Amino acid sequence: MKTAINVIILLAMLASMGVQYNDPDGIVWAIIYGYAAIMAIAAIRGKYNLSMLIIGLIGYLIGAKILLPPDLDNWITNELARESGGLLVSAICLIILIIQAFMAKITLGSDETQSAVSE
Repeated sequence: MKTAINVIILLAMLASMGVQYNDPDGIVWAIIYGYAAIMAIAAIRGKYNLSMLIIGLIGYLIGAKILLPPDLDNWITNELARESGGLLVSAICLIILIIQAFMAKITLGSDETQSAVSE
């Protein structure tokens, strides 16, 4: 089940990267979504880097707050609202991976798992 969730996260982030092709700042957003994709690939392989996950989560949340427009009316046509939403979706993906990392640490507690969950 965990692998399926991680694959869904990976596919969602790859799709988010893919739709950036016609955006003027598409490279920046592809990199932003690519970060979560890389974290998902690592999680699929059973490797969790809590430091990198937490740093990414903080970055996504700060970015979402900065870009969030004061008025969410017509959010579908509001570029800043959509970008803020994309950062929130990415943050949720990292939260899921962070929970998995903590569950792997607590549940198994073996030396092998401890080395797989790096901090």
